[in-house]
Amino acid sequence: MDTVTITDPSIEPTDADVHEETDASVVRTSLIELDPREIVVNVKNPRDRARRIEELKDSISQIGLLDPIVVFLNNDGRYELRDGFRRRTACIELDVPTVPCRLVEAGGDAEQIVAMLASALHRDDLTVSEEARGYEQLTLLDWEPEAIAQVVAKPVARVKQALTLTKMPEKARKAADDGTLPLDQVALLEEFKDDPDLLSKVVEKGADSTWGFKHVISDAKNRRDRKAAANKLRAELTLAGVKLIGRPKDFPWDSKAARAGDLRDADGNPLVPSEVQARAGFAAFVENDGYKPAATIVCLDPEGMGYTRTSHTNYKSPEELAEKERAAAEAAERAEALAAAAEIRKEFLKTTYHSAKSIKNLFVQALRDTVVDPDSVRARQNELLTSLAGGLIADAEKAGQDRLSRMLVAKWLVCHEARLAGGRVVRSDRAKVIAYLDRLTTDGYTLSDTENRVRTELETALAAEVAAEAAQQADAAEGDENSIAGHGDEEGSDTSDGS
Repeated sequence: MDTVTITDPSIEPTDADVHEETDASVVRTSLIELDPREIVVNVKNPRDRARRIEELKDSISQIGLLDPIVVFLNNDGRYELRDGFRRRTACIELDVPTVPCRLVEAGGDAEQIVAMLASALHRDDLTVSEEARGYEQLTLLDWEPEAIAQVVAKPVARVKQALTLTKMPEKARKAADDGTLPLDQVALLEEFKDDPDLLSKVVEKGADSTWGFKHVISDAKNRRDRKAAANKLRAELTLAGVKLIGRPKDFPWDSKAARAGDLRDADGNPLVPSEVQARAGFAAFVENDGYKPAATIVCLDPEGMGYTRTSHTNYKSPEELAEKERAAAEAAERAEALAAAAEIRKEFLKTTYHSAKSIKNLFVQALRDTVVDPDSVRARQNELLTSLAGGLIADAEKAGQDRLSRMLVAKWLVCHEARLAGGRVVRSDRAKVIAYLDRLTTDGYTLSDTENRVRTELETALAAEVAAEAAQQADAAEGDENSIAGHGDEEGSDTSDGS
């Protein structure tokens, strides 16, 4: 290996020499040729990897390596890298057999770190986290931030901010390297360094401005404080003997559990949450979604414990649900039976009232209902109406008396069928539907069991309505009699006084 010792003081150093040889203890340098693969990377090198390597490789391929790599001889007798991490990597990838190296004296650990930092910072070749790691190594050697700032020519504030970054989790360091976390905002995150999840959320939502991060951090502080307050409240409830649970499913409207404050006991007395919270059958859940965490005391089975709810609820007990299902099944069965009966009635109507002669017994009642209430016989054209009327109602202008009579009765029958559809008869139609069914049975129709049940229900409801009206009239009459009697007493009293 050829070694050249430079002793001529007239030789002017290059810019690279100035920044690569910052160690004041170096009194001479030697140029040597080394295999780049034999150069050991300094463990104190702040870089994680070589960046922007392709442009450098192109340059070396065309004009060679102009700036020698700076090395020193370590304690193991091997050449260790002082400066030239990217150049070494590029030459290895280009399979260059040997490279020019400037051999310098080793110096101390701090001197090595300072030299590597100064060179890399001069080339703007470090990420923020790599720069911070270099400063951290110096602090481990008892360097103060002010001393570090002086030798690397950086503001003291930046050095301190970078040192704070070294205490941050990987996600924050990566955000700083990516430029999404400005270095001057790192100090604001320091109080979250022990809560990686919260810190990650702050970094993800943070903006690239001071005020943007301040808003995000303020929200994060509030969430953290609410979480701490909620945990404290849970601890206090546990010490008070209260059972803690999560928020009940579908609470409050569809939940079996109910707020203790919304319940009354068998005597009608309202429950006091603080008095019942530790009793069996009661529990509490804590939520911190609002401004201040709060505990909700609930009864897990109000009906089973004999309490009455005072607030609206959609909750149904298993027994109520079973009854609801039974009623729904019964209603479906009834609807199916009524639909089948309606089809049979239609066949009866078509067979029985198919001519002007066959409708004579219905004509007078149909005419009377039409005169009294024309709206009661409004019917839309459908298959049944067409069949009973013997054609379209729209042809009435040209129809004779018999056809008009059929049309009138047909509309009257179809309107009654509409009133009876589904078995849901409005109050004002009860008497009409009962009379209609009776008319059909008189003319030879036999009611099915379901139709008979509908008729009985209508008759019962009508009787109750009549009884209620009678009772109301009786009360009114009694009130009138009492009023007259009282007036007579007053007149008699006046006569007595005057005698």
